[in-house]
Amino acid sequence: AHTIPTSSQVGIILSADCACMHKQVYAQAMHTETLKPQDVAMNVPLFDALMRAQDCVSDESCARLIGCHRSTVSRLRDQTCNPTGAVMLRIAKVLGVTVEVLFTEVEKTR
Repeated sequence: AHTIPTSSQVGIILSADCACMHKQVYAQAMHTETLKPQDVAMNVPLFDALMRAQDCVSDESCARLIGCHRSTVSRLRDQTCNPTGAVMLRIAKVLGVTVEVLFTEVEKTR
């Protein structure tokens, strides 16, 4: 005989699944955070397109949406900033993409 879970049991299951997903995303961000500044590059055209879709054009409006300083957005666009894993995760979450879609590892040249 199969039992149908109660709504509270379903909520617990969903919460556990969400917690598991958050742990995976956090681990992904922490892996990214260990990279050196010259090892990470943001896809600026994609960032700008996704920000425009959310009516954020200026560095200031993008910074408010992300929750960072305006100069951080400016340096990200200029490729002169390496954000922490937490910032990359926040940007990706706000834009509805994964960290890997927005940020890529740059191959080292010798």
